[in-house]
Amino acid sequence: MIDYLQKQGVVHIPKKPRTLLNRFKKECEQFINKYSREPTQDEIAELLNIPVENIQEILNFEIHFSEVHYESITDINTLDEQTRIMIMNDVNTCLKRLSDEDQFIFISIESKGMTATELTKQFKRSKNTIRNRNIAAKKNMLKCLKLKGWAIIDE
Repeated sequence: MIDYLQKQGVVHIPKKPRTLLNRFKKECEQFINKYSREPTQDEIAELLNIPVENIQEILNFEIHFSEVHYESITDINTLDEQTRIMIMNDVNTCLKRLSDEDQFIFISIESKGMTATELTKQFKRSKNTIRNRNIAAKKNMLKCLKLKGWAIIDE
């Protein structure tokens, strides 16, 4: 499962910075549409109702996040124990939201590298049905992980 997340470019962004970053982007976009120019740091601070000093932190976070994929899951072995536990807890919670059969299909294809053809024999369903169920399971997993504070870089 972690292999799948690594391939997807999944990262965790804590809720407070994620919310502030989303507001920042939205306010900047609205400002640009209204005035046809980039806002100054003072204008952004006023729009977000935060001190000007915090604007540079947001800008640094956005640059760092977009260039380095902040807290990116690139190698599970390089993560600290607390982060690994957090990832596994969130993944397991999201997996439990799938039916038993969809969990098995998803894990078999995404983590174990099985093919839809191999699974057709086991489930007595067509390859197309297996593929569609895996696609739906992926979407549900990613949606659930987003709700838990994870962001998908390669969307």
